[in-house]
Parts: sequence; structure tokens; C-alpha cells
Amino acid sequence: MHRLPFLCCSSCDHSGEEVVEVVPSPALDGVVAQDEPAEALKDSHAAASETADHYEVHIKKSHSSDRLGLVMRFYKEHENLATVLHVTAGLIDEWNQTNPHSPVSPTDKLLEINGIKQRAGAPLLTEQLLASDELHLLFQRS
Repeated sequence: MHRLPFLCCSSCDHSGEEVVEVVPSPALDGVVAQDEPAEALKDSHAAASETADHYEVHIKKSHSSDRLGLVMRFYKEHENLATVLHVTAGLIDEWNQTNPHSPVSPTDKLLEINGIKQRAGAPLLTEQLLASDELHLLFQRS
């Protein structure tokens, strides 16, 4: 289990898989507090481009507390392959509603965040998701 500031809901199982839900939350004395889901992003700049089985998602956060609503599994044995498990309430769900031609779906693979490839690992990818106001995500359909 990784101990990262602002990371919630990280767990490992015995097969080398790690499930990570990224939620911006303040950490106090080793305790992580859950934030309520953020309001819908009103001024989002959303655009998608698709090439074959790859597609891009561009999201601009309005507030640092905006929730992505993305639950991922990282497979350490496969160069930190990151797979979408669920999309919950948040910016990704909002993206899916406004871009039905290019939704983020369970089993899709996350290839890059702001140019950083998935093989960089869960801690660096999580840091990018939490720290960046603009996210450029590259996914691969499964």
C-alpha cells in the first residue's frame, strides 16, 4: 500500500494488483479524510480525439477539490499497466455525459497523464492527477 498525501482508497491484494481511487483529500496525522463529491464542473474545457483504439480526454479542473471519479487498478507485473475499474460521480463521468462518442469505460487502459506514461507507476501518476489543473489523458480501448 502506498502512503501518498491526498490519496484515498488504496489497497493491494496478493496477486500484485493495486486498486487506486484518486480523491483529493487533506491528510492529517496519517488519517485520510473523505471529501464529498465535487459539484459538476461548469466551465470544463472538454475535447476528444480518437485514433484507432486510442482516445484522449482533456479536462480542466475548476477547483482543487474537484473529484475525478475514476477507480483504477495498477498491475505491477505489467509495467504498471493501469486499467479503469469504475467511473463514479465526478469529472470523468461528466466527460462521459458530454462526450458520448468517446466515453471512459471500465477495462480501458490509461496510457499517459500529461505526457507521463503509465510505466512511471501509481505514485507519479496519482500525483499528476491530483496536482494538475489541466489533465490530458490518453486511454486505449480494450
